[in-house]
Amino acid sequence: MTHDSSWNRRAVWPQAPVWSCILIGGKSRRMQCPKQLLPSSGGVTWLERTVAVAVSVTPKVVLAGDGVVASSLTHLPHLPDVPDVEGPLAGLLAAMRWAPRVSWLLLACDLPELTSEALRWVMSYRSPAIRAVLPSIKPNMVEPLAALYEWHLHPLLESRAASGIWGFQSLPEEYDVITPLSPQHLLPAWNNVNTPHEKQDYERAVL
Repeated sequence: MTHDSSWNRRAVWPQAPVWSCILIGGKSRRMQCPKQLLPSSGGVTWLERTVAVAVSVTPKVVLAGDGVVASSLTHLPHLPDVPDVEGPLAGLLAAMRWAPRVSWLLLACDLPELTSEALRWVMSYRSPAIRAVLPSIKPNMVEPLAALYEWHLHPLLESRAASGIWGFQSLPEEYDVITPLSPQHLLPAWNNVNTPHEKQDYERAVL
């Protein structure tokens, strides 16, 4: 599959808007506290920083999951996860059911080095022939978060959920899902932080 597509195919493709869905439904067991409320180096919470990055590239941002949010973000739509589905798919399906003609950037709140440049790079692969863009940070290692899911992937995801398939790693085997390798300078955008030790390492690195 090629990145580009012919001008006439783009002319007839009803390109859906792209919004951002930020997942805050994780239990943060390894971090031992809600990751979305952790302070970033800029004096705001990790979630507030992620929202700011998302707003810079998409016109609308929603939150998915039962996590607590800072008072500054209570104006954002806050969707409950789809029941009986685990992992990020529960939040993505919630967003897709809520706005079925919208394509989604699916983001995590524990990506403290996420950048608008990285998200624009992911979105640059949009094409009528592509249903999802899952970046790879190394060969054969697909990243399902900070990834793009087009609205017309929704039926396939519902079918997988009904069959108890909640992960994203097998999606590249499906039709029209691509996994471009991230440019080296964008790789930090996908560095997630899961434990207090990883948080300390990250904070030392940015000081």
